[in-house]
Amino acid sequence: MLRKFIGLMIIAPVILMGTTGCVAIAGGNPNGYGPNGFLVSLYKVGLSGSETNAPKGKKGSACAMKVLFFIIDPGGGVPAAARGAGISKIHSVDIEVFSVLNGLYAQSCTVITGE
Repeated sequence: MLRKFIGLMIIAPVILMGTTGCVAIAGGNPNGYGPNGFLVSLYKVGLSGSETNAPKGKKGSACAMKVLFFIIDPGGGVPAAARGAGISKIHSVDIEVFSVLNGLYAQSCTVITGE
């Protein structure tokens, strides 16, 4: 009986922290930055620039994707987003992340604006 109680006292906090996003099961945030939810994460992180001060121009994005914690498509980055939209002068860089089940499936898109 005592062994079951001690086992429960060790396992219960680990399960609670893992399922509430306090501790990421996959060794940190699966996307490397921003908040982390166990079931679903959807957020945008502004890295540089200011869309309010920039003139209206082009907008480009490039996405990287991973499934089952393995990177499937590493094509998301500033050069790929700029090249895809024909942007030569960058005003702002943002990252948009969508993650399911703590990174079991995750998509990270680099979104840039510029001329």
